[in-house]
Amino acid sequence: MTCWRLTASLALLTLGLAADWQFLNFGRKDVNFNCPKDQMLSSIFSIYNLFNVDRMWSFGCTPFPSGDQLGDCSWSVDYVNDWTEYSEYQCPLHAVLAGVHSTISMDHMDRRMKFKCCKFSKNILTRCQWSDELNGYKVSLNFSLPRDTLPAGMKSHFDEDKKDRIFKMFICSYSKL
Repeated sequence: MTCWRLTASLALLTLGLAADWQFLNFGRKDVNFNCPKDQMLSSIFSIYNLFNVDRMWSFGCTPFPSGDQLGDCSWSVDYVNDWTEYSEYQCPLHAVLAGVHSTISMDHMDRRMKFKCCKFSKNILTRCQWSDELNGYKVSLNFSLPRDTLPAGMKSHFDEDKKDRIFKMFICSYSKL
């Protein structure tokens, strides 16, 4: 099998495996995702598209647990990373991730990201920690929020040779006030 046929076959297989996900940025586009009111980020699916040299992104949301409501949502003031640089972002105290925005630079083959956080009032975050790596370079990322946890941040590092990022989530338990 020729190299381009093998690459095309692998791409179609990957896209077939991802058929249940709706990607926001097929073809090097900005990502703009907001969870519905009173919902938080609960899942992330991303595949590396070899043809576009970019990750395609899809997100899912779930209602905030314990009957609490989310309010006072705001975006990070600026992008949390510069091109090809390390990125680390944590929501303010008593807030969870509820949106993601990223823009791409084809000069750098990288994305800069902003995050939307929404505050809550009837719970407190406890036992926060960074997850293990969610993906490998140019490997699918398939994350679902563990039961009874909240998403409170994200970090990533870029590899100049591989032109991709590896991600981790900042995940917290919670308890009622």
